[in-house]
Amino acid sequence: MIQKKLKTNHFNQAQISECLLDLEKLKSPKGLIIAERMRNYFEITTAKFNTNQQVVCSSDIIESCFGKYKEVVKLNKTIGVSDICLSISCLTNNGEIKELKTALENIKNKDVKKWSDKNVGESLFKKEQLFIKKKGR
Repeated sequence: MIQKKLKTNHFNQAQISECLLDLEKLKSPKGLIIAERMRNYFEITTAKFNTNQQVVCSSDIIESCFGKYKEVVKLNKTIGVSDICLSISCLTNNGEIKELKTALENIKNKDVKKWSDKNVGESLFKKEQLFIKKKGR
């Protein structure tokens, strides 16, 4: 029950409160152990972030996100992983564009290139272009 709530509605203060109410209903010895462990988990986890935020706690989201990313790049297999991976955050956007708008207004192309050079490296496409360029000389 708690897993389903957190998976579908994410980890946030409202869900924690609902889950704690559900845990109060457990009365068996094993249920009380589970309830205590869950309370400890909530306490430890909420200490790590702002509970006004919503935290995704399901690998389904990650798997879906990379599936969407693969769809975006599959048209050109030579691209591989590139700076387009930065678009992954757009694939999980729930209609909130404030952060995206801020990023688009403040991040410069040279910053994306610098990040890409450091974190992604050369794609097969880029290597092929360099090879062709060298051959052409």
